[in-house]
Amino acid sequence: MRYHLPLAVGLLCVALHAAPAAQLPASCQWIGNDFPGIGENGAGEWVQDAIDQIALSPDGTVLTTSTWDEAGRCTGLYKDGAVNHVLIQQTKGERKAWGWGTAGTAVAVAGERFLILNTEGELLRFSWKPGDLNSAQQVDQVRIGAGTCLAVRGDTVAAVLKGGIVALLNAADLTERSRFTLADATRVAIAADGSLWLVAGHSIVHRGADGSERAEAIAHFCTPSAIAIDPKGRLVVCDNGRLQQVLVFDISAQPRLLETFGDEGGIAGGMPGHDEPHKLYALRGANYDADGNLYVAMGMGPGAGTCIRSFDAAGALRWQVHALAFVNCYDIDPASDGRVMYGLHEIIEFDPAKPAGKNWRLRSITCDPVSHPDDPRATQPTAGVTMRHLQGKRVLFAFGQAEGGPEIYAFPNDQSDIAVHVGRFTPSGWAWSVDGEGAVWWGDGPGKLVRRYPFKGWRSDGSPSYDLEHPDTFPAPEGFATVCRVQYVPGTDTLYIGGDTQARPARSWGLIGTELARYDGWTAGSRGKRWQIPLPQDDEGLTPKCVDVAGDHLFTVFVKSSGGKPSIVTVFRTSDGSAVGTMAPGPEVGNTSGWVDMTHGLRAFRRTDGSYVVVVEEDARAKNLVYGWTPSRK
Repeated sequence: MRYHLPLAVGLLCVALHAAPAAQLPASCQWIGNDFPGIGENGAGEWVQDAIDQIALSPDGTVLTTSTWDEAGRCTGLYKDGAVNHVLIQQTKGERKAWGWGTAGTAVAVAGERFLILNTEGELLRFSWKPGDLNSAQQVDQVRIGAGTCLAVRGDTVAAVLKGGIVALLNAADLTERSRFTLADATRVAIAADGSLWLVAGHSIVHRGADGSERAEAIAHFCTPSAIAIDPKGRLVVCDNGRLQQVLVFDISAQPRLLETFGDEGGIAGGMPGHDEPHKLYALRGANYDADGNLYVAMGMGPGAGTCIRSFDAAGALRWQVHALAFVNCYDIDPASDGRVMYGLHEIIEFDPAKPAGKNWRLRSITCDPVSHPDDPRATQPTAGVTMRHLQGKRVLFAFGQAEGGPEIYAFPNDQSDIAVHVGRFTPSGWAWSVDGEGAVWWGDGPGKLVRRYPFKGWRSDGSPSYDLEHPDTFPAPEGFATVCRVQYVPGTDTLYIGGDTQARPARSWGLIGTELARYDGWTAGSRGKRWQIPLPQDDEGLTPKCVDVAGDHLFTVFVKSSGGKPSIVTVFRTSDGSAVGTMAPGPEVGNTSGWVDMTHGLRAFRRTDGSYVVVVEEDARAKNLVYGWTPSRK
């Protein structure tokens, strides 16, 4: 039924303060990271956003480094599925690199010492007790210049620096011993005899410690992304190209392939996209420990499928940890009744009845940059998504961190979970959304017009049909100086508009506005205003960042803290705009959250039993918060 209300419907204004209503009895859970990330002031447990390189100690501790982790875990230590909770910190010299000085491009370990090459070109040396994830202390540092890889064996440290420079240092005091240049060199491993194996472009070459050429080479890879020497002296290679496998070579003479690990083709094999232990993807590093267990690190970029897996000598999965949702917000599959969620790169199965942290699992990775090298997700890994079913196809509309229309991805059929890029809306602006019928709305375009681009079906090439030149247009309603958000509900012909007014101007860029209004009969022509309310403010005077509508309620979320509580979700009734209450991070996540740092960082869904699932981006620690709430029946 559609409501056709006259323009004379009265204006309802509700005065809201920093904490507009009592906290609701909502459960707080998380998805996208195998640890809740509860720590403060440099301590806590979560899997870092991304991995640039790994090193492996003989006891099976995986050391990782990355150039960015939002909350500073740029270096992580992982063993038997556990992670360090005391973060690695630079304590010598002036700390300039992000992540307590440890934002790095390379890491290496040897016995009771490990090394990090940070983004400032400083080589940091740490002592630690192998197996004790929280025992690291910085020893010293030297400046060697920016680089891409480290390796250490015996009395030698090898570093690949920018420009293909390979530098050899004395492990005892980190003084430089020699250097040579190899074009396109990016990775290095030190063999038992002291010679060097290096990734150079698409080849793996062998050099003496002085840079002299050796005859042996391995040149048949599509993309060798990492190499290492295992405890048996074998060369371990990650092929991040067509094979998506870990390859092991005997290098005692001319290199000879001994074995491979992983299903050929990786995530594209079998049911494409479907996650299985032996289906590897986006390989970042691999090696074996002293007991023959294999460790594999994967990840397409910050918050894009970051995963570490450990396999026993027989190839069975021992443990794995994930970080999947950095500056990403999942949407609930409307056909799943709240039990399946889609992100930019993955599909998550969710069971709200299970304990927090145990109630979700990765079902599929939906991005395959090997088969689809032009997929924008390979280079633009942040977005909040809207998931729709349109004429039998699953579709993702991905909105970037800031302004701009959506990129569109479609799943060709139900026999593949790999989404394919099929279109985009390029104009800039903040007020973009997609309604339940697949129509794309743009509220802050030229001429103060609200635009609707109806979905018109599928073209023969698999792309969706939208008439970009002739949208439906509606004058922006009077009273708003700027339209900041639009949300349309087809079933009631209702448009919700967030924006700034002359009386309450913009507080900052990218927010949903200072006031929110509901209009009924929008496409029918009456466009009657049912209510308009001022929006609440957080502790810094900012109004909410994101908004979504589900069932009988509307949900907003703050960027920062309100009343000392971070990222508060405020719930309003759609009937009259009155505030129902708030949701905030619970003890399951240490009552804390990072900023909500994107335009589409909140999604809401009403289940068939009348309860609600609300998903919120957690910017700092690579996860999404999931609230479960059942309205009272008063």
